[in-house]
Amino acid sequence: MRRSIAVSLVILLAAAAVPSTCRAERGWAGGHFDIAGLRGDFGTQVGRNGYGLSGEGFVQIGRESPLALGLRAGWMNHGHESERVPLSPTVPGVWVNLDRDNNLVIGQLVLRLQMWQGDVRPYGEAFIGLNYLYTKTSVSAENTGVEFAGSNNWNDTAFAWGAGGGVLLRIARAKGNPVFIDLGAALVNGGRAQYLAEGDVQIVDDRLVYYLHDSYTDYVLWRVGVVVAF
Repeated sequence: MRRSIAVSLVILLAAAAVPSTCRAERGWAGGHFDIAGLRGDFGTQVGRNGYGLSGEGFVQIGRESPLALGLRAGWMNHGHESERVPLSPTVPGVWVNLDRDNNLVIGQLVLRLQMWQGDVRPYGEAFIGLNYLYTKTSVSAENTGVEFAGSNNWNDTAFAWGAGGGVLLRIARAKGNPVFIDLGAALVNGGRAQYLAEGDVQIVDDRLVYYLHDSYTDYVLWRVGVVVAF
């Protein structure tokens, strides 16, 4: 995948370097549905993909440049457990929902190389950022589902970097601004972090015990969304 990304970026750079005479947009913003295919020991320990949402915004660097600088932030869940438990040993007739979620928050500073003309606009990008992993346990009412208590059980942060690419497909215009479907993928290299997976929080001899994992936090990020140019 690394070789294909490099070849695609070279081709894109050659195409994007062609001067534009009808380019009007200077940036874009949008939202995406994300799937994270966890890799290596990270994927082995967690045992499933991550699913979530992200948002991003980009601004072109210079009027004739094929480059743009942007920010991307997102949230994904890669583990969920739920059970029905009594509110307390002294109130055995009242039941609540106990939910535990393992989450990944991403933040990235992105440099993108992109075509700025046409209905089909390929792009390549490189980025640096952070992977923030945390596990939260919450309690909600059985009948209404309203959360009334919660705590973060564990959290850790790791540096992240990588590269990817994709394509914008124009589908409409909103008040004169082009609207695109965005299909993209990226290879994210995440630094080492400690984290919890499903089943790693247990009660042993009336004590809460965490069975932590420690590994690099690599994943492939698959993205589909809608962006609006401005």
